[in-house]
Amino acid sequence: GGLGDAALFRALGALVDELPGVGGGDPVLLPRRDVATVDAILLREAPRADDAGTLGLVDRLQRAGVHFVMDAATLQTAPEPLRSGGVPIVPCADLQTHQPAPSGRLAVTVDGSESDAQLDALAAKAADVDVVMLEVAPGLSRLHASRRLFAFLKGCGSELSVVHQVRVSEGTAKDELALYLGMQAGALLGDGLGDGLIVEPYQAGDFDLNYLRETSFALLQGSRMRNTKTEFVSCP
Repeated sequence: GGLGDAALFRALGALVDELPGVGGGDPVLLPRRDVATVDAILLREAPRADDAGTLGLVDRLQRAGVHFVMDAATLQTAPEPLRSGGVPIVPCADLQTHQPAPSGRLAVTVDGSESDAQLDALAAKAADVDVVMLEVAPGLSRLHASRRLFAFLKGCGSELSVVHQVRVSEGTAKDELALYLGMQAGALLGDGLGDGLIVEPYQAGDFDLNYLRETSFALLQGSRMRNTKTEFVSCP
């Protein structure tokens, strides 16, 4: 909250185009994706149906190619344009009973506790899945649970995209975020295991949108996954 439209779009890494307002009114700001623009935004709750300002922002971001991912049950009752354009999140265990969403898209969560049969079902539905969100359950080793999933996907020849979902532990300071993300997902991304990163800070965390985006992209660039800025190398 508190960000204007242009500041929000820029914090998400988007370019901003300004169009003349209708009838001489306020100009309309439209986001445009760039190499350093976020691909998706994770929403834990939907905006109110009468919140026209927020829903208008959602609509403009969706038109620019930024996806909104939400729990499938929450998405079913969300107002437009989220209901028809949002990406539902479905646990791997519930994949067999999931009904397709209006957007035709699907994100599946995997936490490392899945049985071989559940992973087989995931591989069988790979054509219907846009992305796998890997958030390892508490009590399990992130390293071992993650490598098990990637070994399974490689063994069955699956090309499913997997993003590491990291919830920042409460109490993590702003200047510790890069180290924390590196510890959680850096080694795996450095080995080429994974296609992206979702960072979810704790509610009271002092992390602004732009800082989260830049820190996340810095980790991806350091892992040689996605280049978003120029690197200068000094040679002796």
